[in-house]
Amino acid sequence: MKAMKVFREKNFPSNSFTTFIFFTVFMFAAFVTVLPGQQTPRPTFRSGVDLVAVDVQVVDRDGKPMPALTMADFDVRIDGRKRAVVSADLVSYDAGIAGKAAPPAVARIAPAAPTPGRLFIVAIDEGGLMPGDAMVAREAARRFLKKLGPSDYVGVFKVPIFERVLDITKNHEAASKVFDRITGSFVPFRGQFNMLPSEMIDINAGDRDTFQIVTQRECDPSDPTCPAAVQNEARIMASYAEAEAANRVLGLRLLLDELRKMPDRKTLVLISGGMLSSDHGAARPDVSNLMQQLGMQAAAANTSLYVLHMDGSFFDGMNRAGWKPQPPGAPPLMARASRDGEVYAMGLERLADAARGGYIRIQAGTPDYAFDRVLRETSAYYLLAVAPEDRDRNGRLHFLRVGVNAKGATVRSKSHVFIPSMPGVKSK
Repeated sequence: MKAMKVFREKNFPSNSFTTFIFFTVFMFAAFVTVLPGQQTPRPTFRSGVDLVAVDVQVVDRDGKPMPALTMADFDVRIDGRKRAVVSADLVSYDAGIAGKAAPPAVARIAPAAPTPGRLFIVAIDEGGLMPGDAMVAREAARRFLKKLGPSDYVGVFKVPIFERVLDITKNHEAASKVFDRITGSFVPFRGQFNMLPSEMIDINAGDRDTFQIVTQRECDPSDPTCPAAVQNEARIMASYAEAEAANRVLGLRLLLDELRKMPDRKTLVLISGGMLSSDHGAARPDVSNLMQQLGMQAAAANTSLYVLHMDGSFFDGMNRAGWKPQPPGAPPLMARASRDGEVYAMGLERLADAARGGYIRIQAGTPDYAFDRVLRETSAYYLLAVAPEDRDRNGRLHFLRVGVNAKGATVRSKSHVFIPSMPGVKSK
């Protein structure tokens, strides 16, 4: 279908903060090129007034689509203001689901254009995956590709990136071969004081209890400079985590920039080992702005997002080399290792929330059940025709919120919608 040129990846020393900063700045000069290719048709609406197409997935607790909804069941708000839904069509890739669809309550403005198949991008976050987790993820991803329908398109993408071609194809076997080159490159930061990520976050947030625990455990009482060195190392660790996150996020931003040029509806499945972020508000490391920007880009690119989190942080914390005994009154190592899992999840959860997508955490076993959930949820969606007001027609992204009148429903819709300006109409 398409081929995307990106940059070939290079290996950098895992503990070199300076190199990460250089690489991150350098990568912002990168550009991406798409080669011409065939595109599947995108549904459009035409009537006396221009309508906005909004696609939304509605699934039950098990991830199965709920196919019997009508347009009266949907509540669509643009920038917090309710907008009229004038038609709701179920687009299904499963004949059994399509047969359960409710008949339209009124004549449709325009029928949904035929959609021959889904378009999946499987993005492997190598920079966030440990080698063992990467191996498990890639084998599960191979099995996922085998379950796709013959009309489904797929592409495999690696982040960070450095000059690589992404092929979007129906040849699932050929796409699967890309996984042969997938390896995990994540190496936890190991400083002089062997701080756990959650300890670093607490110290940067001004938690005196955690600071005292670390200094008692790591510092020689006869060294008066040690406490200041602990504080400085916590700041360095936060800077390193933010630079690493920016490096990985850049690859996703370049990908979404290119996907925006393809009008087709797309599903991006991101497999990652975590994105370290503070759970103390705006304390460092803080990746909330990065995640918010990615969520907006996903919406602009007409891309639904699923984040599969391969969480190996607990085992890393429990098996950390060079660990010294905790001082009296400190939380047990198991509790700290569990907390590390939460802060590694924080960035990915924020991304899924910003994109109004799905987040699935895998702490043991394989991610097969997560991939199966993605397949179930994407087997059908609703295409809504929404009537915007004149104030909405300014050629910008607008906040979007879709609700449904259905018990036990989970709604997945994009966080923003682009509404083009209309000649002769003044927007407010």
